[in-house]
Amino acid sequence: MNQSLIRSALTKHLLDMNLGVPLSFVGQPFEPPAGALWCSVNVMFSRADVVTIGPTGEDSRKGYMSIIIRAPVGVGDGEIYAVADNISEKSQAGTALIYDEQAVTITGCGMGVVYEESGFINGQVMVYFRARTHRNLI
Repeated sequence: MNQSLIRSALTKHLLDMNLGVPLSFVGQPFEPPAGALWCSVNVMFSRADVVTIGPTGEDSRKGYMSIIIRAPVGVGDGEIYAVADNISEKSQAGTALIYDEQAVTITGCGMGVVYEESGFINGQVMVYFRARTHRNLI
């Protein structure tokens, strides 16, 4: 279903932003920097919706990339909002991404609530996307 290609397109998009903060990806070894800002990243998919029927048909994939910006308590939330604004500016609706022939379209971007947890102030940015994938059941 090309979920790995969609994830790769979104990951490349995020890396190309050069946010200037370390990024932690699910399943990758990572040591959070002491006393500094960092981000954890995960891609969430909804179920596939059928677009065309048949063994070589297409499915529509939607989901979002969750980027949780983490700052140590005492630093304040200004840096979190600065990184979130940078992500939002570069992830506007209609932005097209391509990775290994897999097209992905960003459909929106928004920031959720800023909250404190486990010694960090956290702000979550969600980059929403859609993509069409090809079925090869033959």
